[in-house]
Amino acid sequence: MSLFKKVLGRFSKSRTVDVLGTQIPADEANKVIDQMRGFSESTIQKVDGRAAYDYVEQIKQLKRDGQLQEAIILLERIIDAGEEHSLATGFGVAPWYYWEAAVVYRKLKQLDRELAVLERFARQKHAPGMRVEKLLERLEKVRARKS
Repeated sequence: MSLFKKVLGRFSKSRTVDVLGTQIPADEANKVIDQMRGFSESTIQKVDGRAAYDYVEQIKQLKRDGQLQEAIILLERIIDAGEEHSLATGFGVAPWYYWEAAVVYRKLKQLDRELAVLERFARQKHAPGMRVEKLLERLEKVRARKS
């Protein structure tokens, strides 16, 4: 069963839901589900015909294997597709990919690129989740570090 089909259920208000490693309060997840009702699975953000969330494990493995350049290439492609998807559907971008890109850029000691991906995220409409706040906090810390 695809994640899209799993998500179309409703969540108890007393719990949080793990979405790509981000804990989202159930009421926020339910709002997203309500927005998604009526959309077909073809509206899911895709990269090379695969849903963006299908790349999560591949990205994690590339990072574990130290293949940071390969990870960043994939992350940037997913971020590009996510922004196009957001414009087309009105859904916010998924913060996880921006967070991971920022982490990889930090590991590569590319502070300018880390700052650029965080600023890029800040300009987008955001999908719900606690990582949104953390990304915006990280942006302020990186800006302070640069000055």
